[in-house]
Amino acid sequence: RCHSPHKANLRDLLLADYPDLCLTCHSDLKARMNPDLNAASDESGINAAAGERKDKPAAAKIYVHAPSDLKNCRICHLPHFAGQRALMLQPIQPLCGKCHDYKTPSFKTAHLNIDVNLMDCSKCHDAHTSTNPKFFKATVHRPFADNACKDCHIVENP
Repeated sequence: RCHSPHKANLRDLLLADYPDLCLTCHSDLKARMNPDLNAASDESGINAAAGERKDKPAAAKIYVHAPSDLKNCRICHLPHFAGQRALMLQPIQPLCGKCHDYKTPSFKTAHLNIDVNLMDCSKCHDAHTSTNPKFFKATVHRPFADNACKDCHIVENP
């Protein structure tokens, strides 16, 4: 679905450029990145099926992680034979550490000074899109949602 020796005009016989190449199959991600494409009613706010006027809810702001990097999904993913889950180039912690400096005081404070080697970024953050500027997942467990991480994480100051 990605290559064609007869139709492709792009490098590596690809059928489209990134991110369109990936988003052709990953339509769920495309929908999260562009929620306006999935509006149930037309621009007038009329539900065509029911013939009723519906007030459109205000659209939540969508944050896209590293928009400049979305031009090439291969910065994080390897489309062929990746040894990591989700076709990642390498394990999540070293991969995220290429862009995010784990040694900064702000990172350490935000993560309760927990050793970065004990974390998995994907447990709390959505790497692609979020309605939260810090890319927290939409569904999180109660202490986290209540900003009460220290209730469970007993952390000694360094």
